[in-house]
Parts: sequence; structure tokens; C-alpha cells
Amino acid sequence: MYRRVTTSLTEREVGGELVILHVETGEVHQLNQVAACIWKNLKQDTSVDFLVDKVAEQFEVDRKTAHDDVDRFLADLTSLKLVEVV
Repeated sequence: MYRRVTTSLTEREVGGELVILHVETGEVHQLNQVAACIWKNLKQDTSVDFLVDKVAEQFEVDRKTAHDDVDRFLADLTSLKLVEVV
């Protein structure tokens, strides 16, 4: 399970893309459509399988591709301290 770190993040849609500002570091992260789909579904406590299902369904890709994308993005978010493992 993953949970967003909500205390130091602000998000906004700009020009149809989702942008996340890490208030403490000043870093700005621009998300592509797949990343935005995953991010939006992280607003609730959820499982990796749930995220994989959402990506596979929304982008019409096989589960392995969706799983690889979700795993990679969650690892990136964790290393950037935008989410924490729960």
C-alpha cells in the first residue's frame, strides 16, 4: 500500500496536465497521463493491483505493461519522497 504525503504537496492542473509542487523542496513535477491516473487514484488508500487495473482499463494495455508502469512510477514517487510506503 502507498499513501500520499499530503503535508507538503500541492497539485494543480495546468494546460490539461497535472503538476505537483513539493512545498518544502520547491521541486515541481509534471505528470504524463498515465502518471496522473496513478496519482489521482493514490488519493485513497489503495493496492497496487487496484492501480494496475485502473491503468490497464483506462489506457487499454495488458496487465504486465500496466504493472511495470505502476511499479516504476511508485518507485520514482517514493525516491522523491512524494509518497511513503504504508
